[in-house]
Amino acid sequence: MQSKIYWAACAALAGLAASPAAHAKMPLNDTGMRACVDFDAGYFVQDCTDTGQDGEFGRDVTHKKNSDGRLGFSYRKICNNGEAAGTGSCPADPKFGTAATAWGCTEDRVTGLVWEIKRPTGLRTITAIYAKKPGGFYPTAAGFVATVNRRSMCGAGDWRLPTVMELQSIVNYQYADYWLNPNLQFEPEQTWFPESFTYYFNSYMTADEKSAQSNWTVNKGAVSYSSSGHVRLVRNAR
Repeated sequence: MQSKIYWAACAALAGLAASPAAHAKMPLNDTGMRACVDFDAGYFVQDCTDTGQDGEFGRDVTHKKNSDGRLGFSYRKICNNGEAAGTGSCPADPKFGTAATAWGCTEDRVTGLVWEIKRPTGLRTITAIYAKKPGGFYPTAAGFVATVNRRSMCGAGDWRLPTVMELQSIVNYQYADYWLNPNLQFEPEQTWFPESFTYYFNSYMTADEKSAQSNWTVNKGAVSYSSSGHVRLVRNAR
């Protein structure tokens, strides 16, 4: 299985200042967890009634509509021209592609964040790996951000690396662990985030001086650190 890293946003990423937008308050997604722990019954159980655990409460319980995201998540497609699905010239259900009226980004309708959709090839290829500092084997994450903004991805020029919390907000924790569901090992939903890895760079530096080349990473919801990784960009509410 391939290594999977997505980097999140850092205040001093190779000269890239963190946007104040990265520190703005945002609504929270629910976790997606519907299973609860009952050691007497065999560890995980599906009926969370009267357990007082996470799986008994929240949007993953009350939001039954799955057409725009499962277990309380709610997404909308954004065309490459920046228009939302069903508005302007953007079709109601745009297909993934490079045309102006094709699907290019995904909006989280709970948090208001808009996310980059990776591609199989080209500038935004899912296989690309970025470094924090210049001069190494990989191109820098800061350089990627600058290029994407010059090209006005999905009609916008304010894309940035996400924070740890922002990356964690699109993790469906019900499916983040292989042994909970061996058929669903990805971080966000493939339906709304095709071409996904589970390991992403974010914008926060580590505090360890020995790890000055590293940024925090989010791997299936868990946080660690690395000097390089995959990148998924984000911008604030449209």
